[in-house]
Order: sequence, then structure tokens, then C-alpha cells
Amino acid sequence: MTDILTNMFTIVAELPLGEEEGFAFNGNILETNLINLAAVIGLLFYSGRSFLTNLLRNREDNILKSIRDADERYKEATEKLQQAKNEFEQAKIEADEIRAQSRITAKEIEVSLMGLVSEDTKRLIDMKQATISFEEEKAINEVRRQVIRLALQRALEQSKNRLNHRLQKRVTRLNIGLLGQLVGVND
Repeated sequence: MTDILTNMFTIVAELPLGEEEGFAFNGNILETNLINLAAVIGLLFYSGRSFLTNLLRNREDNILKSIRDADERYKEATEKLQQAKNEFEQAKIEADEIRAQSRITAKEIEVSLMGLVSEDTKRLIDMKQATISFEEEKAINEVRRQVIRLALQRALEQSKNRLNHRLQKRVTRLNIGLLGQLVGVND
């Protein structure tokens, strides 16, 4: 069939052109090859109809196949998009749950830490009070010792000033007598 078309185009291409230049209306049917043109077009239509029909049918099949493929890809993409949207919504829900749980946990930790801080503060206050009491007791004991030492020093100085030699002999004899009685009682 392609041989026929090739031959027809070759014949048409070899036709001599008119010797006149320019365009003009020629009413002579034989000179204008109107009959030849009608025959060629009829022959082309008759012989090329199956070729064109097959060509158009193949083209239609290819287009329909491309449309079906595109439609399938569209459906797959739509399903994947819907699945991704569902997963995104699920992730948002889980993220909200995690945020809520973390707030609760943070609040519990805050309360726990506040309790620990309160206990530590109370313990430190108690230790401070115990330390103050201990230091007060220590200071009071030190003051007592100093008062007693000063009182003894003063009493000793006063007794030294009041005791004379004769009084000392009497106190010594009295003490020796008391000591002698104690020794005699123990025998």
C-alpha cells in the first residue's frame, strides 16, 4: 500500500508546471486536471482508508491506554495521599497525647520537687536551730567557766588578803585536828 502512495506522489511530482507565471482561473476541466485529481483523491481514499483507519485506531488505543495508566496512577496517588493524611492525623493525635502526658508528668515532677525542697528546707532549718542551740549552750558553758574561774580568783585574792599569819596557823591546826580525828575514826 505504501508503494502505491509513493508511486502516486512520484507521478504528481514529475508533472510539468505551466509555462505561465502567476495565478489565474482556468475553467477548462481537462487542462486543470480536475478529473485526474478526483481520481487520485478517490484512489487515495479507497486504498488509504484501511491504512488511515488502522493508524487512527492504533493512535486511539495508545491514547486510551495512556489515559487508563494516568487514571490508575491518579487513583494510586490519591490513595497514597489519603493514607498519608490519615497517618499525619494519627501522628498529630499521638503528638497531642504525648504533650498532654508530658505536661502531667512535668506537673507531678514539679509537685514532687517542691515537696523535696520543702523537706530539705525544713531539715536545714532544724539543723540551723540545732546548731544555734548547740552554740548557745557552748557559749553559756564557756561563760559559766569564766564566771566560776573569775569568782574563784576573786575569792582566792580576798582570802589571801584577809588571812594573816596567825589565822593561817589556826586554820592549819584546825584542819590537822580534823584530819587526826578522821584517821582515829578509821583505825
